[in-house]
Amino acid sequence: MEKRQTDSCKTLWQPLEGLSALGSLSIALTLLTGILTSPAGEETGRLIASGKVLFPVMYGCLALLSMVNRIIRGGEDRILKVQTTVNTVLYLTCAGMFLIAGTGDVTLMVTAVVYLLTVVVNRTASLIRKHAFKNVILNVLIILIDVLLLVGLKEVSSVLLVCFHSLFVIIRISFSRIRLDVLARVIRRTYAAEILNGFLLLIVAFSLVLPRLEPGIPTFRDALWFCFALVTTIGFGDYTAVTPAGRVLSVILGLYGIVVVALATSVLVNLYNEVRDENARERNEQGKASERIPFSTQSTEQKRGGRIMDSLYHRISVRKYQDRPVEREKVEKILRAAMQAPSATNQQPWEFYVITDRETLKALSRVSPYAGMTEHAPCAIVSAYRKACRVPAYAQIDLSIAMENLWLETDALGLGGVWLGIAPVEERMKAVEEIVGMPDTLRAFAIFPFGYPAEARPQQERFDPERIHWME
Repeated sequence: MEKRQTDSCKTLWQPLEGLSALGSLSIALTLLTGILTSPAGEETGRLIASGKVLFPVMYGCLALLSMVNRIIRGGEDRILKVQTTVNTVLYLTCAGMFLIAGTGDVTLMVTAVVYLLTVVVNRTASLIRKHAFKNVILNVLIILIDVLLLVGLKEVSSVLLVCFHSLFVIIRISFSRIRLDVLARVIRRTYAAEILNGFLLLIVAFSLVLPRLEPGIPTFRDALWFCFALVTTIGFGDYTAVTPAGRVLSVILGLYGIVVVALATSVLVNLYNEVRDENARERNEQGKASERIPFSTQSTEQKRGGRIMDSLYHRISVRKYQDRPVEREKVEKILRAAMQAPSATNQQPWEFYVITDRETLKALSRVSPYAGMTEHAPCAIVSAYRKACRVPAYAQIDLSIAMENLWLETDALGLGGVWLGIAPVEERMKAVEEIVGMPDTLRAFAIFPFGYPAEARPQQERFDPERIHWME
């Protein structure tokens, strides 16, 4: 319910924000055009004349939009409430200064500084919400650009600041629904990069040939524009092919363009929606996993209360992984959980090898017809047991219990993996021992490739009352 409310607020807010940005940009450009088209030495006078009404209107609209933002999206978001309140006060201050003091040089500079304060407030709020490195760099760059505009162009800095941020808002809204991670997965899945690369090579090659065939297309740049116009219909008719050879090349390029631009676009759009839904399901599953407390970090009371049972009823075999490394701390938590397993006479016969080397993972993927996913996993754990333990006959049973603990903790940490059986098949055991370089004192037991899951599905219901036999 809360997510639906957030989505509806965003749907209502974005058009208002976009219209406001367009209005602010239009007013700022009107002011800027008046300044730039004024005769030398009359810029300030022209700005005073045109800005008496436009400046207060512009800042008044920004203040109104900030108040509407608070009403629509505020809710329980304290950061947004503070942000919108401060912005409203600062925008009203700018509007009031223009109404009271006019559009003199001092007013222009002071309002430019006040507007810069609103930028700092907004960028700070953005950083508080999201600490990602990209976000930090973006916000720092925005503030630096604003400071440079303020210092370098004092007379028109207020107008340019509004222009810059209006354009920034419009671009942000335009690209808000485009997910770069989804596009990357679509490109990998459809080989779009290879197709587009071939398409560009064909355009460049034809652009080199056409000037030598067509009298009306004298240069490479003209040929490049002709080819681009041909496949996109932009500027169609600026140039035409008149020779038979030129027309043949045009037909070939046009047909190729139809295939790439039309058919490939429809495939990409459909697959984009499909991959976006997959990503949403994965994030939902990971969110649920993050709510579970890992067994290795639970208190004694939580462990006794059965919180690890969440993973018991959630764990699945995961054979597809994201291209993302697993943190060392999480690997250590997984192994800590594995070593908490009970064992016969408490002999604890286990040893574990953590594999991240790509060549070793590739070699391990070939020891069994079912181990192919190991090559693409960011990490794998090879479990082994010592030959010289108190009761060797129970060593493999002890390792099985440890592997179950290991698997459940993997799920509780938001990761996924699959248990690949090696023992008791002697051929597989020897192959793993050779690849890993185990000493003669150890025997390989299992391989556990794991990572951040790239697939999600509900666990099967396995309870079967027919297999329960009561003897009363």
